[in-house]
Amino acid sequence: MTTDGVNTGLSPPVITELLPNPSSPQTDAADEFIELYNPNSDAFDLSGYKLQTGTTYTHDYTFPAGSILPPFAYVAYRSSVTKLSLSNTGSKARLQNPAGQTLSEVPQYTNALDGQAWALFADTWQWTTTPTPNDENILETPPAATAKAAAGKSAASKSSTGKSTKGATTKKPATKSAATKKTASTTAGGSDEDPTAAPSPVHPLVLAGVAGSALAYAGYEYRKDFLNRLYQLRRYLRTRRLGRAKL
Repeated sequence: MTTDGVNTGLSPPVITELLPNPSSPQTDAADEFIELYNPNSDAFDLSGYKLQTGTTYTHDYTFPAGSILPPFAYVAYRSSVTKLSLSNTGSKARLQNPAGQTLSEVPQYTNALDGQAWALFADTWQWTTTPTPNDENILETPPAATAKAAAGKSAASKSSTGKSTKGATTKKPATKSAATKKTASTTAGGSDEDPTAAPSPVHPLVLAGVAGSALAYAGYEYRKDFLNRLYQLRRYLRTRRLGRAKL
């Protein structure tokens, strides 16, 4: 509540809307505005009050004597009168009483697009495509913000179906693994025949060849023993013949 003269017992005005980047044919020099709302049932005397703009509040406008804000009224103060600048890339605004106390302050905005107003809706500042100077604010969400909200909803919907997606993903690697296994079998064996099929019978000639090779190898390895046995046998037979001759 203010205590400066005629405004004693009244709630301070509230900044409710900024238009930093008016659409053509409007211009920044004439049609940018800062809107104030008087929440009281009595008029509010703005004489000596200040509007300030800029990220560090380097621009200000002092209301002249006799500046009255009607009860429950929205009033837009345009740049053609205040000479205040609202940068398109980012700025802030505030209202101060003659003692330098801040009564209302707007959070900094960024990237003001053509014709969009930075406005207050239920204690929240946001962009609207419908500026309403000298009237109650109307929220019309910019297309970019709508698309962002839709993207968020789509992501949430995708997340909610995660179970079925996960099931399909789990099944796919199993198929890939079987294909990889078959390829490895083909590379190692030189063919793509089924490794579980029964082996074909071995030809008898192959078996005979293997047996003959085994016998030849054994004969070579044990040739000395064989020759020694043969010599002993021949010696035995000769001794026996000699024995018979003597009889």
